[in-house]
Amino acid sequence: MLRHTVIAFGEEPPVAAHDIVARAAALTGSDMAAFDALLKLREKGEFHGEIVPVYGAYLKALEKTLDALEHHFPKREWRRVKNAHS
Repeated sequence: MLRHTVIAFGEEPPVAAHDIVARAAALTGSDMAAFDALLKLREKGEFHGEIVPVYGAYLKALEKTLDALEHHFPKREWRRVKNAHS
C-alpha cells in the first residue's frame, strides 16, 4: 500500500522497503516509526516488547496515510477519472 501511496503522489517509489516507508510517511505526515516497527517485525519474524501499543501506532499511521490520500485525491475524483476512461 505504501508503494502505491508514493506512486499516487506522482513519484517513483524507492526500491528498498525502508525507503518506501520513509517516503510515504514524509508525503502523508504519518508516523514512520510505527511503519518501521512493523516492517522490522515482518523482516525478522520476531518482536520483543509490547505489541499492542506498537500495533495501535501502526493502525494510526495507516489511518493518517488514508486520510492524506483522501485529502489529496478525493474519492469523487476517482469516479470522475474512472468514468472518463470507460
